[in-house]
Formats: sequence, C-alpha cells, structure tokens
Amino acid sequence: MATDISEAAVALARENAERLGLAVDVRAGDLFEPLPMECLGEVDLVVTNPPYLSIELAADLPPEVQADPPEALFGGIEVTRRLITEAFAWLRPGGALAIEHDERAAAAVAAAARGAGFEPVFVRRDLNGRDRVVGARRP
Repeated sequence: MATDISEAAVALARENAERLGLAVDVRAGDLFEPLPMECLGEVDLVVTNPPYLSIELAADLPPEVQADPPEALFGGIEVTRRLITEAFAWLRPGGALAIEHDERAAAAVAAAARGAGFEPVFVRRDLNGRDRVVGARRP
C-alpha cells in the first residue's frame, strides 16, 4: 500500500504501478489515515519520504526542486515526528521504519524515533555521504 495527501501524486503513482505491472494499492490521504484499520499493528515495513523541508529554505532550493508542489516539500520536523509516532502503532513488533529527511535533521529524527519507542535506531548516508535516512525497528 502507498499513501499520499496529493490527489495528483496518487493518480501518477497508480499510473506508474499499472504501467510497471506492480500490485500497489495507492490511497489518497494524510499519512496512515487512508489505511484499513485491520492493518493496525500488522505492517512489516514503512518506507517514507515525507515533506521534511522547512519553509524558510524555499528560496535556497534549486529550480528543479522548487517546481515540485509545496505540499511535497515543506512540512519540517513536525510532520516527521507525527509520522514516527503513528508508524509505531501501525507496525507489528519487529517491523521496520525508514525515513528520508533533511541531512540537518538526522539527530532530531533519530531522537524522535527513540522517543517513540523504536530500538535500534540508526542513520544511513546517501551516495554523497550526507546523513539522509533514519532506520528504526519496533521492539
């Protein structure tokens, strides 16, 4: 399953999944809200690229990034913290979480994951050596 708050992104994801022959149930809504309640506590893996940039960074973004819809870019650490808290409830024990984030937020994202009860929590670097993904497991 996949979710996105943007109807346009949902339509594009559905089109891409169909074109690639992938069985992906893409749903419109905020974070976990569109998922069926019977999945609560049963999810094995959550992989996410939430809108993690602070609006203060908008003017400094390259033009190709600025072309993306604002709701896909700007959410800051608040959205990520909410996602982490909600993910804990949706994951089964032993389930894993991977979150892409702004490199400057690695410590805050990792701390939020630990604070939500995830353990172990680790940070992974991207191909440019920047801390860009926090991984965590629900005990």
